[in-house]
Amino acid sequence: MYLSYSLLHPLVRELGASPLFWGVAFFIPLFCVFFLIARIAPLQKLFVLEETGLLLAAAVAIVCFVIPPLLYLFTSTFFDHVEPLVAIISWLSWQGTPVYQDLTTHQRYSLPYGPFLFLFEGVAQGLLGPSIFSSKLLSCLAAVGSLGLIYWAFSTNVTKRIALLFTGLCAALFLRYTFFYFWTRPEPILLFFTALGLVSVVRKTSLSPVLLGIALGLSVGLKVHSAVYFLPIFVLAANRNWIFREWLTSAAIAGAITIGGFFAFPQVSLGNYIALLRFASQYGFNIKEYRNAMEWAATMFTPLAATTLFYKISRPEAPIPFAPSERRYLSAICLGVLIAIKPAALSGSGAQHLLPFLPLILFLCAERAQEGARIVWQPRLFSSTAYAFCYSWFVSCALVTTHATYSMVERCLRKEPAEQAAIREVQNIVRDNPGYTFLAGAGGDAEYDATWVRCQLIFAGMPPGIDPMAKMDFTYVDSSEPELPALVQELEERHARPVAWLIPKNSDPFTMRTYYPPGGPLYSEKFRADFEASFERTRQTDLFDLYTPKTEPPAE
Repeated sequence: MYLSYSLLHPLVRELGASPLFWGVAFFIPLFCVFFLIARIAPLQKLFVLEETGLLLAAAVAIVCFVIPPLLYLFTSTFFDHVEPLVAIISWLSWQGTPVYQDLTTHQRYSLPYGPFLFLFEGVAQGLLGPSIFSSKLLSCLAAVGSLGLIYWAFSTNVTKRIALLFTGLCAALFLRYTFFYFWTRPEPILLFFTALGLVSVVRKTSLSPVLLGIALGLSVGLKVHSAVYFLPIFVLAANRNWIFREWLTSAAIAGAITIGGFFAFPQVSLGNYIALLRFASQYGFNIKEYRNAMEWAATMFTPLAATTLFYKISRPEAPIPFAPSERRYLSAICLGVLIAIKPAALSGSGAQHLLPFLPLILFLCAERAQEGARIVWQPRLFSSTAYAFCYSWFVSCALVTTHATYSMVERCLRKEPAEQAAIREVQNIVRDNPGYTFLAGAGGDAEYDATWVRCQLIFAGMPPGIDPMAKMDFTYVDSSEPELPALVQELEERHARPVAWLIPKNSDPFTMRTYYPPGGPLYSEKFRADFEASFERTRQTDLFDLYTPKTEPPAE
């Protein structure tokens, strides 16, 4: 099995990075197969098994979708450097510490996400205790739950077979971006609320306006631009003749929830949040992120575009297979995608901003398939060409899906022993040295992953200090840097103990580089000089160097 993985890994990695190539990656061999089938009548009986095979593939994709978040939930691994900081801010929010730091403080720990991400996860940590498990819980459950809501929405107007097929396709396309759909960031919860909004409209009850308002309000409280994900849902509601009272109910609930998030919780400052958004708005345009976002957008629209094109070519006498209501819905999706491309193309951002549009697009695909807008096999050249293109796309998607699942599972299992050891070591250091206020420092680039355990210090009651991830954000748009002596003085006055630092073992302190272009040093020469003048390494553990003040002994 490992040999097969090693041989396929380079191919699948390239496929994952080039989704626009999927339709032609295996086109030639598949065209030869379908060309032979078109000319050998007995082989055409194989198409009896086509639907069963596709449904089986959809079921496998759903299983592949569910396994990684459930395994990830029960391991101590983080996949992304923002996740530890989300866990930190969430625990601070539960304790009543400001979610959005005052920009006059010398600490750096805030993120420009809406307050509900931290409040929700803070509740989970408060009820279950601060841990990596509790910090991941809501995101992982939201990811799995969103797929159930997507199937429920799809199955409203189509057969269960078609709903299963497109739910599986949705799961497979989510897996193209590996852990984005379940990581400890806003996207999984946004995906859940978008799916809930879709369900509230397509399965209309007296509670639908309430559910839509809740979904919209909480989504905007997760990311400020999240209303764009609901544009197609609003059009869908209008197509289904929602009355004024229903619109008013949804709008009132959404507004109350969004505004209430900033005024009902004393640890949430609207002014500081707006200041952080202003910082985030200065992130520069990144051509690589823009290209990735455009490729992801094209990938999402491929199933709809391909089936529509082939349907029209194979039935030239048929009308364009979109009713006016469907055109309005599709136009709203396109408008939303165009708006979301802007934040997706900023440095430090990414195509995950487009994920909530995928089920909205495939919802339309499922309805079109129910109405007969699909490729129909005929023993001629056009069918061979169309089938070769489509099955090349499906094979590529399947390879990327299974490879993504395997790689995430393998990574979780491989890293778990080391992560558990690091957690125990941090906990032991804090327990054995009660006279210090510990801060998580940084080493070089190669040791950055070792700092992701820094949330354990905050779980133990330590302040966040200068989080490397947050400092990247602040440094990218503002060249000013916190003064190390001022930071130390601030924390020593607050906690009445000297400050000590945990640095990855045998690394040069604070020599890592920022992820943002052009990738210069994250910490200035002055910061490193101040650190060297004030602190010295006094102890080594298996994984960390302990730096304590040069002149001041620990408090008793």
